Amino acid sequence: MTSTGSTYDAISYNDLAKLTIPLPPLPEQRAIVKFLDWAERRIRFIVAARKRRIQLLGEYRQALINDAVTGKFDVRTGKPYPIYKDSGVPWLGKVPEGWEIKPLKHWVRINQRNLSEETDPGFEFEYYDISSVGTGKLVEKPEVLTFKNAPSRARRLLRPGDTLFSTVRTYLKATFTYWKSQNRGMPAVASTGFAVLSPSPESWPGFVSFLTQTETFANYVAALSVGIAYPAISETTFGAIKVPVPPLPEQRTIAEYLDRETAKIDAAIEKTKESIALWEELRETLISDVVTGKLDVRKAAERLPEEEPELEERLKALEGLLLGGESEASGADSKPELEQAEDIT
Repeated sequence: MTSTGSTYDAISYNDLAKLTIPLPPLPEQRAIVKFLDWAERRIRFIVAARKRRIQLLGEYRQALINDAVTGKFDVRTGKPYPIYKDSGVPWLGKVPEGWEIKPLKHWVRINQRNLSEETDPGFEFEYYDISSVGTGKLVEKPEVLTFKNAPSRARRLLRPGDTLFSTVRTYLKATFTYWKSQNRGMPAVASTGFAVLSPSPESWPGFVSFLTQTETFANYVAALSVGIAYPAISETTFGAIKVPVPPLPEQRTIAEYLDRETAKIDAAIEKTKESIALWEELRETLISDVVTGKLDVRKAAERLPEEEPELEERLKALEGLLLGGESEASGADSKPELEQAEDIT
């Protein structure tokens, strides 16, 4: 290693100039570049197609959750409910006959348990901050703190089945349901940047969790948020939001269905990420082996086309979709596009 430095390791220009490198004849350099350009296009295409698949899987997952918890289809039959009624709630539209519409505070308990300022300074707990929570999952492990050393916002005491939902608009996709089995056998505390939704006798924890994961719910909360630097929704306004409430057995059925289906989607996403990592590793290995002479690609390069406008166009279109974010497909319509993404690769 010729790099030096304590904060940012770097190589000096003089040391860089002294490095020795393998230098094939110029015609072979051209052949190597031609071959690696050809291989690079294909690997980029494969990686872009898999990233697009992950994007579509995420959209489909979100649409599936939204359609199930708002009654767009009956998870028991896979078809729409026989009869719908107007919910009277702009973000919901029509809901199945037999479902109730209730203010959130009348369906779940909000911020019921908080640590007092007289809490034992040595009280130890896992701390769930907004930065550690993503949509329906943890993105990093919570810290272990004592009350004495914890920030002043570490006040929401959690129990199994509680759902955390960020009331700060910047982090509205931070929602997560806490279960005791996820921690190290110690109490759990969340930031006051969360509203903690505790299940009542009328609410099934899993259904509460999936409802708060929907884009429609998050967008409605965002529209009711106020403030400049960190727009947020007040507890009063949040508790007054009207939500769809199926009968309790049906809430459980929907939650169990979504647990199964989202687990399949999540597994497919992880498998695709692993595939991307393998292709990117192959790219690095291929470049290294070719430029250091471990692989002779001269004969292969002779047979390769100079240009591939069709592949370049398809690659450009794929990368454009990735940069553009969500596709125009929505709801169940996303599934055919997912299948097309499979064909691409």
